[in-house]
Amino acid sequence: MVKGCSLSQEDISLFQDPLLYRQLVGRLLYLTNTRPNISFVVHQLSQFIASPTVNHHKALTRVLRFYT
Repeated sequence: MVKGCSLSQEDISLFQDPLLYRQLVGRLLYLTNTRPNISFVVHQLSQFIASPTVNHHKALTRVLRFYT
């Protein structure tokens, strides 16, 4: 994640496919078994599973690009 980036629920632009977000977070949770250095970021992203926003998805794809 970008240093100083704060994720919040106040963003009004909801992500159009929350199921995709949930699947990607689940896959990252599985990866924490072999890469424990991403556990903090995955925990932060998993807090917004109920209603992810576009900014949450951008942070998720950034983590996927960096760590996988």
